[in-house]
Amino acid sequence: LVVPVGTNGSDGPRMKLMFFKKNGEQWTYSHDMNLGAMFILFKNPPALDLNDNTLVASVYQEVFVIEYDHTSQQWEKTASLKASDPDKDPFFGGPVIIDGSAFGRSIKLTQDHIFVGAPGKNFDTTLDVGAVYVYQRNPDGTWSSGTESARLLPQHKTGNIYFGTSLDVLHNTLMTGGISSGAIPGKVFV
Repeated sequence: LVVPVGTNGSDGPRMKLMFFKKNGEQWTYSHDMNLGAMFILFKNPPALDLNDNTLVASVYQEVFVIEYDHTSQQWEKTASLKASDPDKDPFFGGPVIIDGSAFGRSIKLTQDHIFVGAPGKNFDTTLDVGAVYVYQRNPDGTWSSGTESARLLPQHKTGNIYFGTSLDVLHNTLMTGGISSGAIPGKVFV
């Protein structure tokens, strides 16, 4: 059992995971893992996904790959994933102090890929188009820290479609949702 918990650190809100093990009929605390700063300004809750002995968890602009170590019987961070193209301020050109792309808003882990949604991703001066970043497992079965192997975009880069808000994979098909915004209805992209 994994429980995401927000805490207050000396430097602001932080995110940690608490791990519990089931012994018979009872759950007992095992350990916790600090993941880093959590920016609540965008109300971007952490996303989690689990597949066998691999867990992925998002915290502001970063996704951690966490794998179960059978020797220590604990979960350990093994990789850190980031976008290769963090948003720039669309009007002034400089780096955005707080990235509004919402990288990690949604996550889907499959056997060999991690899909990360960034529904607030901007393109030039078009806001909130969205993107999905794809990370591929190494041939030796490990995950590497770094940037994506591919980036998926909607066919038409129209503002306020929030491509990547939700994700799911069925066999070899990725489905992603975009939320509705004002008069623009929500969409599903396949």
